[in-house]
Amino acid sequence: MKAAVLLASVALCLALSGCGSNFLPTRGEIDEYEVVQAVGIDKCEEDPSQIEATFVRRSKKGGGSKEGGSNLISVLSGTGKTFFEAQRKIKSKSSKTLFFGYVDYFIIGEEAAKEDLHKYFDLIERDHEIRLSPRIYIARGGTAKELLFKSSSRDRYIADKLRSIKKSREYLSATMEVRVIDVARMLDEPSFVIPVIRCANYQSTKFYGEMPEKDVSPYGYAVFNANNRLAAFIEPELARGYNFLVNMAGSCPITVADGSGKAVTIEVLSAKTQVKAKFDGGRASEVEFVTRIAGNIVEQHSTDDIFTEETLLKLAAEASDIIKKEMKRVVSLSQDKKLDFIRLGSRLKMKYPCKWRKIKDDWVKIYPSVKISVNVETVVERTYDIQKASGGKE
Repeated sequence: MKAAVLLASVALCLALSGCGSNFLPTRGEIDEYEVVQAVGIDKCEEDPSQIEATFVRRSKKGGGSKEGGSNLISVLSGTGKTFFEAQRKIKSKSSKTLFFGYVDYFIIGEEAAKEDLHKYFDLIERDHEIRLSPRIYIARGGTAKELLFKSSSRDRYIADKLRSIKKSREYLSATMEVRVIDVARMLDEPSFVIPVIRCANYQSTKFYGEMPEKDVSPYGYAVFNANNRLAAFIEPELARGYNFLVNMAGSCPITVADGSGKAVTIEVLSAKTQVKAKFDGGRASEVEFVTRIAGNIVEQHSTDDIFTEETLLKLAAEASDIIKKEMKRVVSLSQDKKLDFIRLGSRLKMKYPCKWRKIKDDWVKIYPSVKISVNVETVVERTYDIQKASGGKE
């Protein structure tokens, strides 16, 4: 419902602006504006009745100095009774007009998420400057302000780092992207998840230049209940299992052991999860998640001949067992918290619409007691360029 109203409002504004009404933006010189790309929103630590907003902007230092043309990173913070009031106070102190039209990231602090996500999200979906495409993250273990302050410097821009986080899905299936329009839709659901980020120490990386105090890394998911409040976390080691459950898994490595106990890595190329259900007297008594994975062997550490039918089947079974355990732990967390954040209800609604009508009103009560099983089948399709290990016997 929220998403439908939001889209209708956007269409109305576009229609009115096309008629030359007062909805057209005020004209100004380009050098009068400064683009904000990352915004943090927190429950103020000093005064919990206030909302704190933090903006990060990047501009270029001008000409005459030896540093001419280098980045200038500004992190601005202010408080108010509402997010709108806080951001207006910041704008009033800025030498240039801060423009929200190119915001790419909104980061909401953990305490704000625990209190009421809708309260801190309302302006994001309502404001006419803000697009529907910015990504939303929850800052864990601290405030969004702290994360933005500690992870910003002249030579390392927070927006560039956040942009690279999507690679954790492409290469590890460890996160996913959630945008403003997605959250607007999810606020009407009984449970949903938003990706988590946190400040982290730099690991095994050599940097040059002026670096920030902390790095930023994905850290699982935040789970929200029907009241739009943070209710639990999906820990990083379970994020991949969650993605397999909800059909959001991308490519990722699964490392198993061959007969000699040495490592063999299978690269997941595709994965699809289906749901099968049994109904007893109009009630979903048993549900099975069936996941089929296709992958290739990309590396082995022994010189054994592992490319026999028997060995490949064993390696595939071990890979299936690893993913199955991760998925089952996520299912257990979901039922323990009595929150269907694995979207099982939505899947049943799509696949069994007639039977779903009979249980949808009681689903919240039924869900924790439903018997849920997980079955994973992995198929090794290729070995890339070699059929025998280098150095192995003929």
